[in-house]
Amino acid sequence: MLPPPYLECCKSRFFICTETAAPRRGSGSLWFWQWDGKLRADQSDDADLYTISPRQLVPGAWNHIVFSWNEDDFTRIHLNGKRVNSIRGDGAMSNVMKAAAQASSDGVPQTFSNRREFDAFFVGCNGGANHISGNMAGAMDELRIYGEPLSDDAVAALFADGRAVSGLDTASTPRPDYAARYAADPPNPYEAAPLPDAAPDLFDPADLELVDEVVFDRIPTDASRFVAVGDCRIGTTPAPVGGAASAPLLRTYLEASPALNARFAYRFSLDASSPLYLFEIDYPDDTLRTMDIIVQGCGQTAWDGNTGASYALQVGLACGGEYPNTGRILTHRCLFWRGEDRDVALAAMTARGGAPAAISAIRLYRVRSGRLPAMRVAEPPANADGWRRTFALYFEDPAIGYDFGVNGTDEYKIGEMIDRTAATMKFTGQDMLVYPGAWYAGIIDGETYNPRNHAQAYREAWLAKFDREGLGIMPTINQNDILLPPESITYAKIDNGSLHDSPYSIFDDGKPNPGGWHGTPPNFNVAHPAVQSALEKAVDTFIAEGRAHPSFKGVVLHLTRHSLAWFGDERAGYNDYCVAAFCRETGNVLPASLNCADPMRGQAYAEWLRADPARWEAWLDWRCRVVADLYRRLATKLRAARPDLKLMVNNFLLPDWKHPDFGSENFIPEAARRAGLDHRLLSNVPNLIVCQTEIPADYRFFGPKDPADPKDNGRFGLVRATAEPAQRELYSKCGDWTFLSGASYPWANQHDRYWESAVGNPARNGGAPTLSCDWLKECTWRVTTINPSGRSALRHYALPFRHHDVLGLSKGGFLIGTYGTEEVLLPFIRAFRALPAVPFADVSSQGDVRVRGARFGGQDYTYAINIGETVAEVRLDLPSGSRDLVSGDAPPTALRLAPYELRAFAAPSPANILPVSH
Repeated sequence: MLPPPYLECCKSRFFICTETAAPRRGSGSLWFWQWDGKLRADQSDDADLYTISPRQLVPGAWNHIVFSWNEDDFTRIHLNGKRVNSIRGDGAMSNVMKAAAQASSDGVPQTFSNRREFDAFFVGCNGGANHISGNMAGAMDELRIYGEPLSDDAVAALFADGRAVSGLDTASTPRPDYAARYAADPPNPYEAAPLPDAAPDLFDPADLELVDEVVFDRIPTDASRFVAVGDCRIGTTPAPVGGAASAPLLRTYLEASPALNARFAYRFSLDASSPLYLFEIDYPDDTLRTMDIIVQGCGQTAWDGNTGASYALQVGLACGGEYPNTGRILTHRCLFWRGEDRDVALAAMTARGGAPAAISAIRLYRVRSGRLPAMRVAEPPANADGWRRTFALYFEDPAIGYDFGVNGTDEYKIGEMIDRTAATMKFTGQDMLVYPGAWYAGIIDGETYNPRNHAQAYREAWLAKFDREGLGIMPTINQNDILLPPESITYAKIDNGSLHDSPYSIFDDGKPNPGGWHGTPPNFNVAHPAVQSALEKAVDTFIAEGRAHPSFKGVVLHLTRHSLAWFGDERAGYNDYCVAAFCRETGNVLPASLNCADPMRGQAYAEWLRADPARWEAWLDWRCRVVADLYRRLATKLRAARPDLKLMVNNFLLPDWKHPDFGSENFIPEAARRAGLDHRLLSNVPNLIVCQTEIPADYRFFGPKDPADPKDNGRFGLVRATAEPAQRELYSKCGDWTFLSGASYPWANQHDRYWESAVGNPARNGGAPTLSCDWLKECTWRVTTINPSGRSALRHYALPFRHHDVLGLSKGGFLIGTYGTEEVLLPFIRAFRALPAVPFADVSSQGDVRVRGARFGGQDYTYAINIGETVAEVRLDLPSGSRDLVSGDAPPTALRLAPYELRAFAAPSPANILPVSH
């Protein structure tokens, strides 16, 4: 029996391990360790699979733990007599399918390409040789070794016998009661009252203390604070307009080499007197720049939250190109929640070759109070459904525990992380958190699945806190797989065609997914009852958890191409039961020449369906009806549980620039239809939110501009020269937003395509130089969010309004998302949230200005938005008594709109709100 270590549970501590091979992956090296206070077992096969317990060890109590492993099964963990896991790593199913497709015999054994046999192991650790070292730091009462894994019953009996003989008490964490735990909490310690309307800044100037400032007028020579990869140079650009008369006409800046991954870092010191800091970064907006900016603890060694790793500030900037340069120095202001590190480094990197990173100056402020002022919002009453206009923080990845400088995976610290999250959301004007509740392999925080590590019952903690905060939360279903035993898919079953009746999706080549992951068609067929049952289980789970909480607002279907919640791709879904149902319901008859006993008959089905254009369109329509019927059932469940609960359907299908239809007016809605989603079939579902995702960074990093793609022709022969301008205009055409037509609550989601790179890890970057030195261990894995510079940051908030009124907006990805854009964002969001959540009708649409109006609650509302990159003017004939919903002032007759500016007004009824000229 073993007590947990009496140290911070976030530290990794080894119970048992073997000598670590190099390379470890594929070697069979074993680790059984504590990770963030939970048991984890790694087996180092080719897929690098692991298992992890959702239960947290109790400090000071004895625990009975069993670690089981063999070559043909996954690792297993038992805690105090009960099996606490059975799940694999996130990408396990794709690896299982790949192994099945490549195997030469029946069965799916685990593969170990670098197999290294061992005849000894270490108890505790092997002297720190593991990549994350840590002694056991506890006491072991008894150790037993068995020649084969024990059954669940055998472990339970062993635990009962041991407890009876030893007389020792054991304990594992009971399911926490967060509502009771937080009931007596004081108001959020990180939230300050809104600043006055007339406040000239987002912060109270008296609350900001300048800690440090560096001006780059020469290349730094202090090796204790500065380090670089690649050559740097000093450049100059005009100073900002409106400076003091004595200010220089030119400002200098430090520029990294234009070579990809050239970068520099500068060191800063923090103290423990405040958890919150503000970095001001002056940068030249004078040419094409794509820069990655991170602030990391100097002792950071790993991406997964261990040993100082932090994602509290990983952001970036895109200047020039599709975003016109101002030719001036601009300032990016980023919040930074301090973690354990007292020394941090700000690093700037050239994230795309030929677009060099550059910084003119850095100022570090301490926020004395440690609080953020909430954004002042003048919201109207809720609509008939109990909803207002929403601006949400949308996490595509379940990674929020890495973003706020506190270990949010610990059930005793998650409350502090939620407080910091809530304060940040209110500061940026966000009133809703959209966060994964079901991830790649199922519901997070069940007995069997805990990816990215989460506190036990974490959703209940969010609900309890957000009830008090007046914020909303919607769990997402971003699920790719259902749990099936490895033997359910084998080479023999692929070869004999017996998978047709299974949940595995059959592709148009007659086979299942050969092991592809993101961006490939789904592994599973949404028409199968087992798949639909998994989705219904997730919705039922979230309803049971949330229906009593006012903060619970519904559920989101996050529809990537690989998601099991739709067909995902025209290449998938050719199972017998689909084709039979299609024929039965549409009157089509399979030709007698089609061999329905052929193991690869899925290919013949696809060829037959495509041979007749009318039949092919009918096939696509039938698939959409299957999906729409499922979504209607899920929406009905939510509405029956509580009338205000909504189902959001988020079209997150990444546009394929190589498709022959790319650039056509209706490419996006047609791509969704080929995946099984036709928004027209959902127009009369009363509690449905229809959401279209846009991805601003893709033009910089993916598609025709990506040097990794072919230079001329794509997979379908599309000419690169045709696709590149089409991608640049993506999300600006009417057809790009057709998906929102007819929706009762249209929503636009802005996905921060987090630019991922292992550039700081020499083991994965080809041995290229890193910033690591005697005072810095460079972040090994970046997930940087690139935002446009200056007012251009608002472009993708404004674009949906070109053709539609939008009631919901969201932004995010792996990180918080809005970092550095608040200066221009907050006025936009204040105007947006001041409008009622009812559809606004077009009043005038000329040039880049859209004017829309609606009558609600006895008042006439109108808004004007400039969707262009230059200043626009509009004359409004507004009646006496009209007021600006943000400032409260009477609106001017001649309204001058900055690029992407939104202004909102209200007038007492009756009123005739009509613009008279542009």
